[in-house]
Amino acid sequence: LDFLDECPNTVKDFIVDYRGCPSGFQLRFHFVKNQVTIDEENVDILKIAKYLKENKNFSAQIIGYTDSRGSKSLNIKLSKQRAQNVYFALIKHGVESSRLSFDGLGAKDFIASNDTDEGRKLNRRIYVRFIEEY
Repeated sequence: LDFLDECPNTVKDFIVDYRGCPSGFQLRFHFVKNQVTIDEENVDILKIAKYLKENKNFSAQIIGYTDSRGSKSLNIKLSKQRAQNVYFALIKHGVESSRLSFDGLGAKDFIASNDTDEGRKLNRRIYVRFIEEY
């Protein structure tokens, strides 16, 4: 219920916890196979940067993923580079690097089937986990 919301400024698309505070956000762009480039002006990146700048009690962990194709080492490298590019984009938009971390998990935690082109596209993604500092 709105009157119980402890974080009333949470962006509409963010995943929230039981208190109404952000816990994560799935960026709505997906990477081209074997690519790590991002649009630094992407609306999702701008939303995250704005939220973090306005809510200094939150930090963010940026997690990159790949589809299941390719070697484990290549997928870890790609996913880490993707997360790092989002990390640098957030810094470019004014978020302090001390409040950000990034990692690449490769071909893990699939959100779609890797048996189709569309499913693999969905699995090549970035998830941002918000961490509230007390």
